Amino acid sequence: MAEMWPDPAAKTSRDVFNPAPASEVWLKDPAACGAPGCGRPCLVVCPAGVFEWLGGPVDAEEVRSPALAQAGKLIAVRYDRCLECGACLYLCPRENVHFNYPAGGYGVYYVHG
Repeated sequence: MAEMWPDPAAKTSRDVFNPAPASEVWLKDPAACGAPGCGRPCLVVCPAGVFEWLGGPVDAEEVRSPALAQAGKLIAVRYDRCLECGACLYLCPRENVHFNYPAGGYGVYYVHG
């Protein structure tokens, strides 16, 4: 019997990514993601793992990127993984995600078959 929900990694393993030189996905207010009531659905719903929780309070010793910690960011945005599905836009309870499609020649190229 076929899986009802196939593994996203298996479906995207043949796709080609050409990351844009600058992020096309970012958080308008990264601190809002750490506020009570957010729930951070972006961490669960993103099939490509674009959003990564760094924890809080942010301390340079506990996160992988001291630059992110110094900026006070609680969620890292790995824009070069983005599949351009838009799920994060619809599920963010604070409408805190900004997204633009990459310029021509950048982004994901879907390979079928």
